[in-house]
Amino acid sequence: MALAEEVAELPEAASVALRAGRRWAAVLDAEPSPDLLGQLTALGFDPVRVDEGIVLRSCPVAELADAVPGVICRMHLGALQASGGSDAIVDLVAWGHPDGCLIRTPSESRGA
Repeated sequence: MALAEEVAELPEAASVALRAGRRWAAVLDAEPSPDLLGQLTALGFDPVRVDEGIVLRSCPVAELADAVPGVICRMHLGALQASGGSDAIVDLVAWGHPDGCLIRTPSESRGA
């Protein structure tokens, strides 16, 4: 938690967290996954597709994400972008849906 809090205080915290997430994705899986829902399930996010995108109903580091959402959520976004291909994920909105965090993908963004 201390490291995440320290990163959150940096002026460039959002970009640092995105880069860290991309590095994390490289460790998780060197190959982009065509099955985003399967990958999210394996990571413990309990995803479900909804009209707005994909809802993450669980977070494997929920306590840390609640404490430092600007860092942890951006890190998750970076990992998702790297592992799903740069065009697979547009945005991740912390608690952007009543059931959890919302991932927006290109198809859902066009409809918005």
